[in-house]
Amino acid sequence: MSATPETDAEAIYPDSSLGKCVDADFARKLERERDEARKLSEQMFKERAEALREIHNQLVEYDELFDEAEKIRIERDSAKEHFKSIIEKANALIARWDQPSWKDTAPTAGFINALRNAVEAYEKTPK
Repeated sequence: MSATPETDAEAIYPDSSLGKCVDADFARKLERERDEARKLSEQMFKERAEALREIHNQLVEYDELFDEAEKIRIERDSAKEHFKSIIEKANALIARWDQPSWKDTAPTAGFINALRNAVEAYEKTPK
């Protein structure tokens, strides 16, 4: 099959407005250029579609990462609140320990001192 089937079918194109005929070789050249432009356009369309699919996949991946980061943030905030609660309870225990009515025993004293040191270290940590 010819590379210019439309031109070959007509051989010449009459142009009634000018009273002339279009040269068949020129028409073949135009038909080839048009066909090349169509192929290029189709290739560009395919490449664009592939690029859009890749962008979509990256956005889906980004959304998944964002969701995971949000879960981690929620877990972190929950752990902070939990730790804050523990510190408050530890401070209450230390306050109770420091009252004169509390019995002083060696094993408990070591625990309380360690707890006191841990609380002081946490409270000195920049927030």
